[in-house]
Amino acid sequence: MRHQFLIHLFIFLFSITASAESIPYEKLVGVWTVSQNGTNHNLTKEQISELCGTVLSIIHPNRNMDNHIRFTQDGKLMMSMDILSKNPCTYDDNQLSCEMEFTAFGKSQGVQPGITHFQKVRDGVYDLTALKPDGKTVYQVQTMYPCSMTIPEAQDWVEANSGPGEFDEKLGKTINTLEQSAPQIEGGKKKKIELLKKQAKSGDGRAQAGLGTMHLMAAIKNIGVEHDPERGLALLKEAAEKKLVSAYVMLGNANMIPGLAFPKQNFVTAFGWYEKAAQTGRADALNTVGMMKLFGLGTKQDGPQAVEWMTRAAEQGNPSAHFNLGIIRVFFPKELK
Repeated sequence: MRHQFLIHLFIFLFSITASAESIPYEKLVGVWTVSQNGTNHNLTKEQISELCGTVLSIIHPNRNMDNHIRFTQDGKLMMSMDILSKNPCTYDDNQLSCEMEFTAFGKSQGVQPGITHFQKVRDGVYDLTALKPDGKTVYQVQTMYPCSMTIPEAQDWVEANSGPGEFDEKLGKTINTLEQSAPQIEGGKKKKIELLKKQAKSGDGRAQAGLGTMHLMAAIKNIGVEHDPERGLALLKEAAEKKLVSAYVMLGNANMIPGLAFPKQNFVTAFGWYEKAAQTGRADALNTVGMMKLFGLGTKQDGPQAVEWMTRAAEQGNPSAHFNLGIIRVFFPKELK
């Protein structure tokens, strides 16, 4: 993916710092995108166009706001997320206050307050300062740019790029597996997490891997712990030192999927962790390493070796490996078979 998977990109918890110029609400109505990695007042038309093909915010005349994230690759939908105002927002002193509902994996992920403060940079370009849910702590500052489409056109774009993407399905399965494997004790999620923390603190490798995974996966789903990449990575590395294969895989995911722990993909590091898992014979890791070898992601491209690794995964019944090998047989040249 060419863009960072920053789930907080459209949380829109923005500050209430006074602006030097009052902005009429009518100036905000339309279709927008935002800069990444802080403010940027000098994005080119090409950069804005590229962002508008991934992240959109639609501010309606009736003071509703729709935020949409779509990751596509070669025309195929990989991931989608929608963050919509539950009711019309209020706007006062350059500040838009809303209740925003997050939807991913085909279901609601919860409702959070959204406070958006706009500060003019120049005509049609505004800076935004994000706050954490406490309403006081600064979270992030970004710059908002208009997209060259009308609201109806943007709604058509959203509809044409909706539905479960490939990453949605895979991450959804990962989350469900994680929830099902949590310690089954009475008292609900809070006690389960406390037990997991206690076990991890005592040095239990499986608990360290599980809790570390939860701290990263909290970027995309409320699973009872805060999104804490530093803590999550530390726990996973402790588990990896104990040769926990699940920790290898999750550390690979952390470097492959932007937003879980890092703003950008690191194919080389991701491949290293996946390869460690694959060397133990784990089927999903064998398939992933095979695909990365096939396309030269983080490693030297090697078609025959890619097929070999995926074949080992398929022999264990891995459905993705069976599918990938089928595609190779149809579309790739004979020397890859």
